[in-house]
Amino acid sequence: MRGKVEQLIVVLALVLLVACGSSGGAKSPTKPAATLSSWSRRGTGDDVLDVSSLTDKAYTKAVIRHDGNDNFVVWACVGAEKIELLVNAIGDYSGTVLWEPRADTLTITADGPWEIVVQ
Repeated sequence: MRGKVEQLIVVLALVLLVACGSSGGAKSPTKPAATLSSWSRRGTGDDVLDVSSLTDKAYTKAVIRHDGNDNFVVWACVGAEKIELLVNAIGDYSGTVLWEPRADTLTITADGPWEIVVQ
């Protein structure tokens, strides 16, 4: 009996996937995953990055790295308004962060080289 219940669950899941995909009930990504995963930026020192093309997800996830000695700060911004502090570290930094989709820029303060890779 258990095997039949598991098969029924799988069949129902497939039916839901097909129904949502064909009826427009589920929102399809506007960009292929390969495009999103290949977005990366590198730099040295302060910068402002345009991230408005990454707004088709609920949240954007990225790996951020910095090699330096002083303060490293990354803000998610909407226009000139800072809405979310993503990183505030002294010296070297490596970590994963999430930010809201409404952010259209990242403002970076750094004393050394940094890299941001969207996953």
